[in-house]
Amino acid sequence: MTERILVCTHGEPGALGALRLANALALRDGYALDVLAVVAPVFLEGVTLYALPGEYVSAEGEWVDAYRDRVREQLRAVGGPLAAVEPRVEIGHVAHTIATYAQSQRDTMILLGAGKHGRAERWGGGETSLYVSRLARVPVLAVPADAEGLPRVGVAAVDFSEYSRDAALTAARVLGPGGRLHLVHATWLESPGAPGYGDWMATYESGAQTRMDGLVRELRAQRPLQSFDTEVLSGDPTERVLQRARQTGAGLVAAGSHGHGFFTRMLLGSTSTELLRGAGCAVLIAPPRAPSAELAGAAERRDRAVRMRADGAVPALVG
Repeated sequence: MTERILVCTHGEPGALGALRLANALALRDGYALDVLAVVAPVFLEGVTLYALPGEYVSAEGEWVDAYRDRVREQLRAVGGPLAAVEPRVEIGHVAHTIATYAQSQRDTMILLGAGKHGRAERWGGGETSLYVSRLARVPVLAVPADAEGLPRVGVAAVDFSEYSRDAALTAARVLGPGGRLHLVHATWLESPGAPGYGDWMATYESGAQTRMDGLVRELRAQRPLQSFDTEVLSGDPTERVLQRARQTGAGLVAAGSHGHGFFTRMLLGSTSTELLRGAGCAVLIAPPRAPSAELAGAAERRDRAVRMRADGAVPALVG
């Protein structure tokens, strides 16, 4: 069966890099493409407003068709396989809707623009790519608007979790012909002056390198025309990965999400969050494979809001 990938757009230039990369993947690997545009509703007293991307909102009416037409025009302008795709317009919390739609369509990857997506996201203080990566069950690739196609150089953070393995394997699939993927494992350990620290660290680094070598063998079996190298470093993992990305001129950084609770990650941060905010290039995050509890909760909240709306009890905000 042909694999499907979901590319999200709001009809504005910020999504162009994701659209171009989706085209490149479809042309090279034969992916089928889904296109989704999401509009966030804001319920005010007696009226429903829709926070469309850009600098305006719209009340109920024929705006959905106009919005879909704008997205169609963008797809035709980008050309390639996307020009023939009919976009889907959904109403709902942007990140939750993207994640649930990808799950319903059995898409194997989600592509979207990096950064914030229009006025709706600024109102919520949200970063769509960050929130989607916390809710989705498949890898999420956030792409800068100026990206032209498949990256040639990538850096993958490796911590030997299934998430980071998935991130490295997916990153290898995204790289262009003859691409090079740098695998970086960093450990931040306390008390370097403690007795026996040097011997312990040498043993740890040897074991980490052995596991890195095993991952490289798996990657080479999947992508024999690509090259791979490994580094075992000490220090803050995010800083080391971003440093390596700058040194190599990487167009892609990949990491796994550790699947902690949604609000815990919001408050405490994580390597994947910091990479999404600081990389300056495309960032791929591989999430846990199990269904997200937050995603199920989002669906329940959406259904409850619809019932309240039908009963005349208008909530202040849905999402």
